[in-house]
Amino acid sequence: MPVSLAWPPPPVSAAPQRAEIRLGGDLVGDVDVRVCDVCRRAALEHIRVDAAHRRRGVTREALALVVAWPGYSSSTTVLEPEAEAFWRRVFWPTPELLGTPQWCEHMAEAESALGCE
Repeated sequence: MPVSLAWPPPPVSAAPQRAEIRLGGDLVGDVDVRVCDVCRRAALEHIRVDAAHRRRGVTREALALVVAWPGYSSSTTVLEPEAEAFWRRVFWPTPELLGTPQWCEHMAEAESALGCE
């Protein structure tokens, strides 16, 4: 079954947004990401997949969809020690940015606008 992401529009441009990870239409996880179309940056903050669907390629396929924007720089927030081995095995277009979030001024402005500081 194909993995897909359901992306609701963010409340404010460059604000954190949560996309649902779906497997054949069933909700199996979600991913928190910030995307700035001005600076062409994506910062993945967290990804969760139900235990029953782990180790089956679902997370890998979802990540491939998250970083599928041509011309965008993709980074992640700080990696938790228990997740580092996973992140070192998956394809990431900018491995030097794993664990080094590249937030931009628009993402900071979105946080302020939402009162998330």
